[in-house]
Amino acid sequence: MTHVPYMSPPPARARATPGLLTFGVISIIIGSLCGLLAQMMPLSMAMMSVVPTTAAARRPQMQVGTMLSAMVLYVVISAAFISTGIGACKARRWVRPVVLSIAWPGLIMGLLTMPLMIPIVMSPHAPTPGVPPQMMTVIAVVSLVFMGLIYIVLPLTYILFFQRASVKETLERCDPHPRWTDRCPIQVLGLSLWLCFMAAAMVMMMQFMCVPAFGYYITGWPAIAVTVAVMTLLFWAALQCYRLRPAGWWAAMGFLIVWLGSAILTFGRNGIMDFYRHANMPPEQLAILEKQAFMHGSRTILLMISTNLVLGGYLLYVRRFFKSHNVATA
Repeated sequence: MTHVPYMSPPPARARATPGLLTFGVISIIIGSLCGLLAQMMPLSMAMMSVVPTTAAARRPQMQVGTMLSAMVLYVVISAAFISTGIGACKARRWVRPVVLSIAWPGLIMGLLTMPLMIPIVMSPHAPTPGVPPQMMTVIAVVSLVFMGLIYIVLPLTYILFFQRASVKETLERCDPHPRWTDRCPIQVLGLSLWLCFMAAAMVMMMQFMCVPAFGYYITGWPAIAVTVAVMTLLFWAALQCYRLRPAGWWAAMGFLIVWLGSAILTFGRNGIMDFYRHANMPPEQLAILEKQAFMHGSRTILLMISTNLVLGGYLLYVRRFFKSHNVATA
């Protein structure tokens, strides 16, 4: 029989494996929960505004800036998880480098911070009226378990799945066209994404209207201006690193050195609580923070130094990708 090309059925398109579909659905669920938390923020603000004065006087009110900052952060996390989940369900090749670029640094930071967080969370707290000490211990243990799931188990699970060669082959077979993640090495892509995340996290700093500056503090609207300038610098450095331009690497390293030096001089001399005293924070919230053990001593400062040193080490690790002959032309 003569073969007629136009009558031949088209080749079947490769589809996502059950594993990709599972991780896609899980990611969409996590993103939806984060989005739900973001939507609850305005509702919480509305409910707090109608609380009777007598009841409101017995507990501190959360600042509007704190809620708005948390809402922005939840929206960013929600968008990241949902878009990645949809990409996994559709078997897009960009999903794997994005997941690994985020999960690996997240796991490293989790392994680094959890040993320091255990004594902070389990340290004795000021007694809370109406709450037995045993209940406070249970709350602390549950908090540690939840933190372990979020910062260690979750990124490790994503890494173990997406690191497999079979997953890489499946995604490349299902989506053979080059994507934006193919423009630079996955190590540099991770740096760019985390610089973007750090820039987005700077929104949290705006609520305080206070920036540490080598033993002193910049407060008020000048602090807002400095924060916006730092956000702009981080976004610009992320873009330049993505394009493999050395200027982006130097900007990231310069920011890290300046930020770490300023934090060490400021918090090492005056302590963490001094920052909140200069920030735009109500007295009742300051009183609560004063009673927290992690606001005193050197554990929080050591955590800050260790995480920044890890980031500095990673910057040195990816330096080899920023040679002049690797610079992108776009």
